[in-house]
Amino acid sequence: MEATIIRGRGGGLTLAATRNKSCPLDVVQEQFEVSSGLPLTFFPVNPRESVVRLSTDLNIKFSAATICVQSTVWKLDSFNELLGQWFVTTGGV
Repeated sequence: MEATIIRGRGGGLTLAATRNKSCPLDVVQEQFEVSSGLPLTFFPVNPRESVVRLSTDLNIKFSAATICVQSTVWKLDSFNELLGQWFVTTGGV
């Protein structure tokens, strides 16, 4: 999975309802570069580890409350054949 963030064309990462549904919220880039987005926490998948090491699996979580009753941990949701891209959404573990 590769996230594409375009400098000069948007700000930080945030949550938004997309694909004509209110939940789960998808991970999107803020429209304006002056918008910093939401704070994130990176942590290892293995709960016995205390640091994220290079080339290991990790979880990414927004440090924010949402209108959806679910986790704000990221997960891959569905693949858009037309765009050739994955939707990154919330509700992961």
